[in-house]
Amino acid sequence: MRKNTVLLSMLIFVILLSMPKVVAQPMPPCVFSGYVNVGGNPAPDDLIVTAKVVGINNLNWTAVTKDGTYSIVIPSDKPDTSEKDGGINGDIIEFYINDAETGQTATFESGRIKEVDLSISEIPEGPKSDNPLNIELYVALIIVIVISIVAVLIYKKGYRIRISRKT
Repeated sequence: MRKNTVLLSMLIFVILLSMPKVVAQPMPPCVFSGYVNVGGNPAPDDLIVTAKVVGINNLNWTAVTKDGTYSIVIPSDKPDTSEKDGGINGDIIEFYINDAETGQTATFESGRIKEVDLSISEIPEGPKSDNPLNIELYVALIIVIVISIVAVLIYKKGYRIRISRKT
């Protein structure tokens, strides 16, 4: 009897060892897409649409508008990491256009495709650059370069400006 119990235990042990390990699989992402309207008209191309998880500053995803639409894929949070790196069912997602709040939100649901249309009254300015383009400075620089090139070409051709004094 004892021999049968030992053999049965060994058999169960071997079966358990041969079974594949169960690994936590990531949940599918949630896709948000829809129309973007500006002042009642389809948005122009290349506006930046940002989706952010409420309450977490560094967790956001972006897309650009194309033909008045956008589409953002937000991955699910990976359970095997210590930091939050994706959405969890029930997370509230806020939407921004060129860093301006739209006032529109949606709920993250793993594996779902959700249509969320966005609208704003006017196109906000895009994010400010730390080094803004000073067009006047560039125009002045181009004028100086062109005048210098023309002066060098004239000098190489042998044309000289002679100043003579009349006495």
